[in-house]
Amino acid sequence: MTQHTEAPSSTTYVSEQMRQCVGRELDRRVSYPIASSDIRRWAVAVYYPELPPQRFWSGPADSSDVGALVALE
Repeated sequence: MTQHTEAPSSTTYVSEQMRQCVGRELDRRVSYPIASSDIRRWAVAVYYPELPPQRFWSGPADSSDVGALVALE
Protein backbone atom coordinates (compact mmCIF):
# COMPACT_ATOMS: atom_id res chain seq x y z
CA MET A 1 0.00 0.00 0.00
CA THR A 2 1.10 3.52 -0.76
CA GLN A 3 0.54 6.38 1.66
CA HIS A 4 -0.43 9.82 0.39
CA THR A 5 1.59 12.51 2.12
CA GLU A 6 0.40 15.39 -0.03
CA ALA A 7 -2.07 17.86 1.41
CA PRO A 8 -5.29 18.19 -0.55
CA SER A 9 -5.11 21.11 -2.95
CA SER A 10 -7.49 23.96 -2.32
CA THR A 11 -8.29 26.98 -4.40
CA THR A 12 -8.08 30.38 -2.76
CA TYR A 13 -9.29 33.67 -4.14
CA VAL A 14 -7.42 35.73 -1.56
CA SER A 15 -4.31 37.18 -3.14
CA GLU A 16 -1.16 38.27 -1.34
CA GLN A 17 -2.07 41.88 -2.14
CA MET A 18 -5.41 41.39 -0.35
CA ARG A 19 -3.66 39.95 2.69
CA GLN A 20 -1.39 42.99 2.87
CA CYS A 21 -4.45 45.27 3.06
CA VAL A 22 -5.84 43.64 6.21
CA GLY A 23 -6.03 46.14 9.07
CA ARG A 24 -5.31 49.20 6.92
CA GLU A 25 -7.56 51.98 5.67
CA LEU A 26 -8.18 51.43 1.97
CA ASP A 27 -10.48 54.30 1.06
CA ARG A 28 -12.00 57.31 2.75
CA ARG A 29 -15.41 58.72 1.86
CA VAL A 30 -17.07 61.88 3.07
CA SER A 31 -20.84 62.19 2.88
CA TYR A 32 -22.84 65.32 2.24
CA PRO A 33 -24.54 66.92 5.25
CA ILE A 34 -28.05 65.67 6.03
CA ALA A 35 -30.80 68.29 6.30
CA SER A 36 -34.03 68.05 8.29
CA SER A 37 -35.97 67.66 5.04
CA ASP A 38 -33.86 64.58 4.18
CA ILE A 39 -34.85 62.96 7.49
CA ARG A 40 -38.51 63.79 6.90
CA ARG A 41 -38.45 62.29 3.39
CA TRP A 42 -36.72 59.16 4.72
CA ALA A 43 -39.35 58.78 7.45
CA VAL A 44 -42.23 59.23 4.99
CA ALA A 45 -40.75 56.56 2.70
CA VAL A 46 -40.07 54.07 5.50
CA TYR A 47 -43.40 54.38 7.30
CA TYR A 48 -45.61 54.68 4.17
CA PRO A 49 -48.64 54.33 4.00
CA GLU A 50 -48.81 55.30 7.69
CA LEU A 51 -47.67 58.67 8.98
CA PRO A 52 -44.17 58.67 10.45
CA PRO A 53 -43.78 59.25 14.20
CA GLN A 54 -43.87 62.92 15.16
CA ARG A 55 -40.20 62.91 16.21
CA PHE A 56 -39.29 62.67 12.50
CA TRP A 57 -41.43 65.56 11.27
CA SER A 58 -41.43 68.03 14.12
CA GLY A 59 -39.09 71.01 13.88
CA PRO A 60 -36.17 72.02 16.07
CA ALA A 61 -38.50 73.92 18.42
CA ASP A 62 -39.78 70.53 19.51
CA SER A 63 -39.68 69.70 23.21
CA SER A 64 -38.14 66.25 22.64
CA ASP A 65 -35.02 65.00 24.42
CA VAL A 66 -32.64 66.21 21.74
CA GLY A 67 -34.54 69.25 20.53
CA ALA A 68 -33.94 68.43 16.86
CA LEU A 69 -34.60 65.74 14.29
CA VAL A 70 -32.46 62.66 14.66
CA ALA A 71 -31.99 60.00 11.98
CA LEU A 72 -31.82 56.39 13.10
CA GLU A 73 -28.70 54.36 12.48
